[in-house]
Amino acid sequence: MTSPKDLSTLVPCSATVYKFLYAQRHSILCSEHGSLVIERRFDGHKEDVKLLVADNTSDEGRLVVSYDASQTAIVWDSATGGDVMQFASFEEITAAAWVRDGKVAVGNTGGSITLVDPMTSDTIFSRTLEKETITALSSSADSKTFAIGYESGTVIVATLQPKFTVSHTLTTSTVPSPISALSWHISTRSAMLAVQARGGDLRVWNVPHTQGPDNHAAVIRTLNKAENSDVGPYWMAWSKNGCIVQYSGSETLLWDVKAKQVTWVSVPTLEYVRGLAFYRPGAALFTLGPNHTVQQFDLGSPPTMVVNVEHAEGLLPPPSMADAGPVALDGDISE
Repeated sequence: MTSPKDLSTLVPCSATVYKFLYAQRHSILCSEHGSLVIERRFDGHKEDVKLLVADNTSDEGRLVVSYDASQTAIVWDSATGGDVMQFASFEEITAAAWVRDGKVAVGNTGGSITLVDPMTSDTIFSRTLEKETITALSSSADSKTFAIGYESGTVIVATLQPKFTVSHTLTTSTVPSPISALSWHISTRSAMLAVQARGGDLRVWNVPHTQGPDNHAAVIRTLNKAENSDVGPYWMAWSKNGCIVQYSGSETLLWDVKAKQVTWVSVPTLEYVRGLAFYRPGAALFTLGPNHTVQQFDLGSPPTMVVNVEHAEGLLPPPSMADAGPVALDGDISE
Protein backbone atom coordinates (compact mmCIF):
# COMPACT_ATOMS: atom_id res chain seq x y z
CA MET A 1 0.00 0.00 0.00
CA THR A 2 1.23 3.48 -0.83
CA SER A 3 2.07 5.70 2.14
CA PRO A 4 3.37 9.24 2.58
CA LYS A 5 6.84 7.86 3.33
CA ASP A 6 6.97 6.50 -0.23
CA LEU A 7 6.25 10.00 -1.59
CA SER A 8 8.86 12.14 0.16
CA THR A 9 10.17 13.16 -3.26
CA LEU A 10 7.85 13.92 -6.16
CA VAL A 11 8.44 12.34 -9.57
CA PRO A 12 9.78 14.97 -12.03
CA CYS A 13 6.86 16.28 -14.12
CA SER A 14 6.20 19.28 -16.37
CA ALA A 15 3.73 20.55 -18.96
CA THR A 16 3.87 22.40 -22.27
CA VAL A 17 1.02 23.96 -24.24
CA TYR A 18 0.17 20.54 -25.71
CA LYS A 19 1.81 17.89 -23.54
CA PHE A 20 2.14 16.53 -20.02
CA LEU A 21 5.59 15.05 -19.40
CA TYR A 22 6.76 12.82 -16.58
CA ALA A 23 9.86 10.79 -15.78
CA GLN A 24 9.87 7.02 -15.53
CA ARG A 25 13.38 6.08 -14.41
CA HIS A 26 15.69 7.14 -17.30
CA SER A 27 12.79 7.71 -19.75
CA ILE A 28 10.42 10.67 -20.13
CA LEU A 29 6.86 9.97 -21.28
CA CYS A 30 5.01 12.61 -23.33
CA SER A 31 1.20 12.53 -23.30
CA GLU A 32 -1.31 14.77 -25.06
CA HIS A 33 -3.54 17.23 -23.22
CA GLY A 34 -7.19 16.19 -23.26
CA SER A 35 -6.63 12.48 -23.87
CA LEU A 36 -3.38 11.81 -21.96
CA VAL A 37 -2.48 9.28 -24.65
CA ILE A 38 1.29 8.73 -24.67
CA GLU A 39 2.60 9.73 -28.09
CA ARG A 40 6.34 9.82 -27.42
CA ARG A 41 9.01 8.41 -25.14
CA PHE A 42 12.26 10.33 -24.79
CA ASP A 43 15.15 8.00 -23.94
CA GLY A 44 18.17 10.28 -24.20
CA HIS A 45 19.19 9.73 -20.58
CA LYS A 46 21.22 6.76 -19.42
CA GLU A 47 20.43 7.20 -15.71
CA ASP A 48 17.33 8.16 -13.71
CA VAL A 49 15.89 11.60 -14.44
CA LYS A 50 16.03 13.91 -11.40
CA LEU A 51 14.82 17.22 -12.86
CA LEU A 52 12.36 18.02 -15.66
CA VAL A 53 11.30 21.54 -16.66
CA ALA A 54 9.42 22.49 -19.84
CA ASP A 55 9.43 25.94 -21.41
CA ASN A 56 5.93 27.35 -20.95
CA THR A 57 7.03 30.99 -20.77
CA SER A 58 8.53 31.85 -24.18
CA ASP A 59 6.60 32.28 -27.43
CA GLU A 60 7.83 28.95 -28.84
CA GLY A 61 7.30 26.86 -25.71
CA ARG A 62 8.52 23.55 -27.15
CA LEU A 63 11.86 22.97 -25.45
CA VAL A 64 12.44 20.90 -22.34
CA VAL A 65 15.46 20.60 -20.07
CA SER A 66 15.94 17.33 -18.19
CA TYR A 67 18.76 16.30 -15.87
CA ASP A 68 19.80 12.85 -14.66
CA ALA A 69 21.78 11.15 -11.91
CA SER A 70 24.97 11.15 -14.02
CA GLN A 71 24.87 14.99 -13.89
CA THR A 72 24.02 15.23 -17.59
CA ALA A 73 21.42 17.76 -18.74
CA ILE A 74 19.69 17.55 -22.12
CA VAL A 75 17.70 20.26 -23.87
CA TRP A 76 15.29 18.66 -26.33
CA ASP A 77 12.27 19.49 -28.48
CA SER A 78 9.01 18.11 -27.07
CA ALA A 79 7.32 18.35 -30.48
CA THR A 80 9.85 16.15 -32.30
CA GLY A 81 11.82 14.37 -29.60
CA GLY A 82 14.99 15.77 -31.16
CA ASP A 83 18.06 16.60 -29.09
CA VAL A 84 19.07 20.30 -29.11
CA MET A 85 22.10 20.26 -26.80
CA GLN A 86 23.63 18.47 -23.83
CA PHE A 87 25.81 19.68 -21.00
CA ALA A 88 27.25 18.34 -17.76
CA SER A 89 28.07 20.02 -14.46
CA PHE A 90 30.73 19.51 -11.78
CA GLU A 91 28.21 20.77 -9.21
CA GLU A 92 24.87 18.98 -8.95
CA ILE A 93 22.06 20.89 -10.69
CA THR A 94 19.18 21.31 -8.25
CA ALA A 95 16.83 23.82 -9.93
CA ALA A 96 15.98 25.11 -13.40
CA ALA A 97 13.71 27.76 -14.90
CA TRP A 98 12.97 28.86 -18.44
CA VAL A 99 13.24 32.54 -19.32
CA ARG A 100 10.85 34.38 -21.61
CA ASP A 101 13.67 35.16 -24.08
CA GLY A 102 14.21 31.42 -24.69
CA LYS A 103 17.17 30.84 -22.38
CA VAL A 104 17.19 28.40 -19.49
CA ALA A 105 18.67 29.12 -16.06
CA VAL A 106 20.10 26.27 -13.98
CA GLY A 107 21.11 26.53 -10.32
CA ASN A 108 23.34 24.16 -8.38
CA THR A 109 24.56 23.00 -4.98
CA GLY A 110 27.37 25.57 -5.04
CA GLY A 111 25.02 28.55 -5.20
CA SER A 112 25.78 29.37 -8.84
CA ILE A 113 23.39 30.03 -11.73
CA THR A 114 24.23 29.51 -15.39
CA LEU A 115 22.10 31.02 -18.15
CA VAL A 116 22.19 28.80 -21.23
CA ASP A 117 21.02 29.76 -24.72
CA PRO A 118 20.13 26.41 -26.36
CA MET A 119 20.17 27.91 -29.86
CA THR A 120 23.74 29.23 -29.68
CA SER A 121 25.22 27.31 -26.70
CA ASP A 122 26.24 30.68 -25.22
CA THR A 123 26.37 30.76 -21.42
CA ILE A 124 26.50 33.38 -18.67
CA PHE A 125 27.80 32.23 -15.29
CA SER A 126 26.83 33.98 -12.03
CA ARG A 127 27.83 33.24 -8.46
CA THR A 128 25.06 34.09 -5.99
CA LEU A 129 25.32 33.11 -2.31
CA GLU A 130 28.55 31.16 -1.90
CA LYS A 131 28.11 27.44 -1.16
CA GLU A 132 24.34 27.80 -0.65
CA THR A 133 22.37 25.10 -2.46
CA ILE A 134 19.77 26.62 -4.79
CA THR A 135 16.50 24.70 -4.43
CA ALA A 136 14.07 26.84 -6.47
CA LEU A 137 14.26 29.32 -9.36
CA SER A 138 11.66 31.50 -11.07
CA SER A 139 12.21 34.02 -13.87
CA SER A 140 10.14 37.21 -14.04
CA ALA A 141 8.49 38.40 -17.25
CA ASP A 142 11.28 40.92 -17.95
CA SER A 143 13.77 38.05 -18.58
CA LYS A 144 16.21 39.80 -16.22
CA THR A 145 14.85 39.38 -12.70
CA PHE A 146 15.01 36.07 -10.84
CA ALA A 147 13.59 34.81 -7.58
CA ILE A 148 16.13 32.43 -6.03
CA GLY A 149 15.36 30.07 -3.15
CA TYR A 150 17.95 28.24 -1.09
CA GLU A 151 18.29 25.18 1.13
CA SER A 152 18.78 27.54 4.08
CA GLY A 153 15.31 29.05 3.56
CA THR A 154 16.71 32.31 2.17
CA VAL A 155 14.86 33.90 -0.77
CA ILE A 156 16.36 36.74 -2.80
CA VAL A 157 15.20 38.69 -5.84
CA ALA A 158 18.13 39.56 -8.09
CA THR A 159 19.38 40.28 -11.59
CA LEU A 160 22.28 38.30 -13.08
CA GLN A 161 23.47 40.82 -15.68
CA PRO A 162 25.65 42.83 -16.11
CA LYS A 163 26.59 41.60 -12.63
CA PHE A 164 24.80 39.75 -9.86
CA THR A 165 22.73 42.37 -7.99
CA VAL A 166 20.28 41.69 -5.15
CA SER A 167 17.24 43.99 -5.14
CA HIS A 168 15.25 42.32 -2.35
CA THR A 169 15.86 39.78 0.41
CA LEU A 170 12.67 38.17 1.70
CA THR A 171 12.77 37.41 5.43
CA THR A 172 10.14 36.35 7.96
CA SER A 173 10.08 35.56 11.67
CA THR A 174 9.25 31.89 11.05
CA VAL A 175 11.78 29.09 11.48
CA PRO A 176 13.71 28.81 8.16
CA SER A 177 12.87 25.86 5.95
CA PRO A 178 14.27 24.91 2.51
CA ILE A 179 12.39 26.55 -0.36
CA SER A 180 10.61 24.06 -2.61
CA ALA A 181 8.84 26.34 -5.13
CA LEU A 182 8.74 29.95 -6.33
CA SER A 183 6.22 31.43 -8.76
CA TRP A 184 5.68 34.97 -10.11
CA HIS A 185 2.42 36.79 -10.84
CA ILE A 186 3.04 40.14 -12.53
CA SER A 187 0.81 43.25 -12.45
CA THR A 188 1.39 46.79 -13.73
CA ARG A 189 2.28 48.30 -10.34
CA SER A 190 4.18 45.46 -8.72
CA ALA A 191 4.93 41.77 -8.85
CA MET A 192 3.60 39.09 -6.55
CA LEU A 193 5.85 36.18 -5.67
CA ALA A 194 4.46 32.99 -4.13
CA VAL A 195 6.99 31.20 -1.92
CA GLN A 196 6.49 27.58 -0.83
CA ALA A 197 8.78 26.15 1.87
CA ARG A 198 9.30 22.45 2.55
CA GLY A 199 8.04 22.94 6.09
CA GLY A 200 4.59 23.77 4.67
CA ASP A 201 4.72 27.58 4.87
CA LEU A 202 3.16 29.29 1.80
CA ARG A 203 3.24 33.07 1.50
CA VAL A 204 2.56 35.65 -1.19
CA TRP A 205 4.93 38.62 -1.31
CA ASN A 206 4.39 41.99 -2.93
CA VAL A 207 7.67 42.84 -4.70
CA PRO A 208 7.95 46.44 -6.00
CA HIS A 209 9.28 46.91 -9.54
CA THR A 210 11.51 49.78 -8.41
CA GLN A 211 14.03 49.99 -5.60
CA GLY A 212 14.08 52.66 -2.93
CA PRO A 213 13.90 53.26 0.83
CA ASP A 214 10.10 53.03 0.77
CA ASN A 215 9.88 50.14 -1.68
CA HIS A 216 10.24 47.05 0.46
CA ALA A 217 9.01 43.56 -0.36
CA ALA A 218 6.25 42.57 2.08
CA VAL A 219 4.07 39.56 2.83
CA ILE A 220 0.48 40.22 1.71
CA ARG A 221 -1.02 36.73 2.11
CA THR A 222 -0.24 33.78 4.38
CA LEU A 223 -1.93 30.59 3.23
CA ASN A 224 -2.46 28.01 5.92
CA LYS A 225 -5.22 25.45 6.29
CA ALA A 226 -5.34 24.80 10.03
CA GLU A 227 -5.65 21.03 9.80
CA ASN A 228 -2.77 20.64 7.31
CA SER A 229 -0.22 18.07 8.44
CA ASP A 230 3.52 18.60 8.24
CA VAL A 231 3.87 15.57 5.96
CA GLY A 232 5.50 16.58 2.68
CA PRO A 233 6.15 16.99 -0.08
CA TYR A 234 4.82 20.48 -0.85
CA TRP A 235 4.29 21.89 -4.35
CA MET A 236 2.55 24.99 -5.73
CA ALA A 237 2.01 27.13 -8.84
CA TRP A 238 0.11 30.29 -9.76
CA SER A 239 -3.14 29.58 -11.55
CA LYS A 240 -5.44 32.04 -13.34
CA ASN A 241 -7.72 34.70 -11.83
CA GLY A 242 -5.62 35.35 -8.74
CA CYS A 243 -5.51 31.75 -7.54
CA ILE A 244 -2.71 29.47 -6.39
CA VAL A 245 -2.82 25.68 -6.65
CA GLN A 246 -0.99 23.84 -3.87
CA TYR A 247 -0.29 20.22 -2.98
CA SER A 248 0.05 20.03 0.80
CA GLY A 249 -0.36 17.27 3.36
CA SER A 250 -1.62 14.76 0.75
CA GLU A 251 -4.31 17.25 -0.35
CA THR A 252 -4.57 19.54 -3.38
CA LEU A 253 -6.02 23.00 -2.73
CA LEU A 254 -6.93 25.95 -4.93
CA TRP A 255 -6.47 29.20 -2.99
CA ASP A 256 -8.20 32.42 -4.05
CA VAL A 257 -5.86 35.20 -2.92
CA LYS A 258 -7.47 38.19 -4.68
CA ALA A 259 -9.04 39.45 -1.44
CA LYS A 260 -7.50 39.78 2.01
CA GLN A 261 -9.98 37.18 3.23
CA VAL A 262 -8.38 34.17 1.54
CA THR A 263 -10.62 31.24 0.59
CA TRP A 264 -9.89 27.79 -0.75
CA VAL A 265 -11.54 24.81 -2.43
CA SER A 266 -10.32 21.24 -2.61
CA VAL A 267 -9.23 19.73 -5.93
CA PRO A 268 -10.37 16.08 -6.15
CA THR A 269 -6.96 14.52 -6.78
CA LEU A 270 -5.89 11.11 -5.53
CA GLU A 271 -4.89 10.86 -1.88
CA TYR A 272 -1.30 9.99 -2.68
CA VAL A 273 0.01 12.06 -5.58
CA ARG A 274 3.43 11.08 -6.93
CA GLY A 275 3.96 14.08 -9.22
CA LEU A 276 2.29 17.30 -10.41
CA ALA A 277 2.58 19.77 -13.27
CA PHE A 278 0.59 22.85 -14.23
CA TYR A 279 0.00 24.76 -17.47
CA ARG A 280 -1.10 28.22 -16.35
CA PRO A 281 -2.63 29.69 -19.57
CA GLY A 282 -5.08 26.79 -19.74
CA ALA A 283 -5.47 26.38 -15.95
CA ALA A 284 -4.69 22.70 -16.53
CA LEU A 285 -3.38 20.63 -13.62
CA PHE A 286 -1.83 17.20 -14.23
CA THR A 287 -1.15 14.62 -11.55
CA LEU A 288 0.66 11.31 -11.48
CA GLY A 289 -0.60 8.69 -9.04
CA PRO A 290 0.09 5.08 -8.04
CA ASN A 291 -0.14 2.33 -10.68
CA HIS A 292 0.75 4.79 -13.49
CA THR A 293 -2.51 6.69 -12.98
CA VAL A 294 -2.49 10.07 -14.74
CA GLN A 295 -5.21 12.68 -14.27
CA GLN A 296 -5.96 16.08 -15.82
CA PHE A 297 -8.02 18.76 -14.06
CA ASP A 298 -9.59 22.00 -15.21
CA LEU A 299 -9.10 24.45 -12.35
CA GLY A 300 -12.17 26.47 -13.20
CA SER A 301 -15.02 26.99 -10.77
CA PRO A 302 -15.32 24.40 -9.40
CA PRO A 303 -12.15 22.37 -10.20
CA THR A 304 -13.14 19.40 -12.35
CA MET A 305 -11.38 16.22 -13.43
CA VAL A 306 -11.20 16.06 -17.24
CA VAL A 307 -9.33 12.80 -17.88
CA ASN A 308 -8.33 9.77 -15.80
CA VAL A 309 -6.15 7.06 -17.39
CA GLU A 310 -3.68 4.33 -16.47
CA HIS A 311 -0.52 4.01 -18.54
CA ALA A 312 0.53 0.37 -18.84
CA GLU A 313 4.32 0.00 -19.12
CA GLY A 314 4.06 -2.60 -21.87
CA LEU A 315 2.12 -0.29 -24.20
CA LEU A 316 4.64 2.53 -24.55
CA PRO A 317 5.74 3.95 -27.92
CA PRO A 318 9.32 3.42 -29.17
CA PRO A 319 11.91 5.84 -27.80
CA SER A 320 13.23 9.04 -29.33
CA MET A 321 16.96 9.06 -28.66
CA ALA A 322 19.34 11.96 -28.05
CA ASP A 323 22.50 11.26 -30.03
CA ALA A 324 24.88 14.14 -29.23
CA GLY A 325 27.36 14.18 -26.37
CA PRO A 326 27.75 16.93 -23.76
CA VAL A 327 29.27 20.21 -24.89
CA ALA A 328 31.84 22.24 -22.97
CA LEU A 329 30.39 25.40 -21.45
CA ASP A 330 31.70 28.18 -19.22
CA GLY A 331 31.57 28.37 -15.42
CA ASP A 332 30.94 25.18 -13.49
CA ILE A 333 29.41 23.41 -16.49
CA SER A 334 31.70 21.25 -18.60
CA GLU A 335 32.06 18.07 -20.56
